[in-house]
Amino acid sequence: MKKLVGFLLGFLALISCNAYVLSNKTEAMPEQLIYAKEIEKEPTVTTTSTDTTTTEETKEAAPTKTLKQEAKIDWRAPSEDKAYPALRSSDVLLVDTQKQRVFIQREDKTIYTMYCSTGAEETPTPKGEFVIEPEKGETFFNADSGEGANYYVSFKDHGVYLFHSVPVDKSGEYIVEEAEELGHKANSHGCVRLSVPDAEWFYENSIVGMKVIIV
Repeated sequence: MKKLVGFLLGFLALISCNAYVLSNKTEAMPEQLIYAKEIEKEPTVTTTSTDTTTTEETKEAAPTKTLKQEAKIDWRAPSEDKAYPALRSSDVLLVDTQKQRVFIQREDKTIYTMYCSTGAEETPTPKGEFVIEPEKGETFFNADSGEGANYYVSFKDHGVYLFHSVPVDKSGEYIVEEAEELGHKANSHGCVRLSVPDAEWFYENSIVGMKVIIV
């Protein structure tokens, strides 16, 4: 009997001890799980941060794309590296105010292209169809605008609208700042500016009655 009682007491003690251990283990589980989740979560956050930083650094390190600049136009030289054509009365001068070019056309083919500067927005070159007029000369100066030009040929209003060289000042010196905008920017007072050699050649070879189309 005493042995049975002792056995039962020992068995109860063992159950009590296991219950305590299980109780403590159950209480510890949530903290351990939370801690484990934080450990697992930290590398993910770190990785994401590292990836983001790397992407931003890569973007900053990437070379900036720049638009290709147009080659500088020599306003003291002919527009093309070939001989000027022998003009015919049937040739047409097509002035493109968007491209800043004068296309000399023969039977719908361009036989020569010249750089130009047409009228600025506030003083536009008139658009439409015109003809080369008799008025022309080697040089002029307009006191009102403070500019003149060489080798002029009229195409509208008999001396008002002209083909001529890049502008000169009252001393007859070419205004370099404006001359360098030839072929790039519309900045005249309504006339069509040409390079010096182009203007001289056209002055010497233009034919009265040639058609001029300005678009």
